[in-house]
Amino acid sequence: MCTDKKQPDILNSCDVTESKSHLTRKVRFMLRYVYLHYLKDYDWILKADDDTYVIMENLRFLLSFHNPDLPGYLGYHFNMHLKQGYMSGGAGYVISRSGLKKVIEVAFKENGCPPDGKDEDLDIGKCLQMAGVPPLVSYDKYGRETFHTDKVWQHLYGTVPRYLKKYSWNGISDGGGCCSQFSVTFHHVNPQTMLLMHQMLYRTSVYGRQTPTDISDMFHMAKVLPVL
Repeated sequence: MCTDKKQPDILNSCDVTESKSHLTRKVRFMLRYVYLHYLKDYDWILKADDDTYVIMENLRFLLSFHNPDLPGYLGYHFNMHLKQGYMSGGAGYVISRSGLKKVIEVAFKENGCPPDGKDEDLDIGKCLQMAGVPPLVSYDKYGRETFHTDKVWQHLYGTVPRYLKKYSWNGISDGGGCCSQFSVTFHHVNPQTMLLMHQMLYRTSVYGRQTPTDISDMFHMAKVLPVL
């Protein structure tokens, strides 16, 4: 890893060629770096793209229902390719401290854990499955998703790509029921839309509106049940 010359607070995986063909290696570098330098400092590790908008307050709220000392990870859950499925890379996924430890110490040493490739989310999903790190429930008590792998308006209008409806582990709801009121991420967000979302979320208030007070059961700590 090396420091970005223009932005010294950013670390780059300098040993990895900058290409979508090497996304898996890049994420492996990142996970190993966090494991070596920050494992004891943080409970959860978030991987997200640079066009993924993350509402950190809602992420913290969701994670408060889960135990970082148990292996697990959360995100937008696909039902294909792997027995336990895997989480969308674009929507972002969160790995527990225990899960990170297991994937580094167990799976990264095995041949079946892909060292490189373009399908980073699937590849890392394979490694997590090999290490015994299960998917955790990330939808709310109404069955609404918190991690969203496409544009906000596509979820609201019901125009998400067909493959999302086909390969969604939990199924997709369109319109107002698409998204939890405590949504965590949205993918494919350009810079202009990020500014708009930030303005509406953090600099705009609705007079007289209050957050529901009884939200203690909004989420629950559970592993995703296997498909029968």
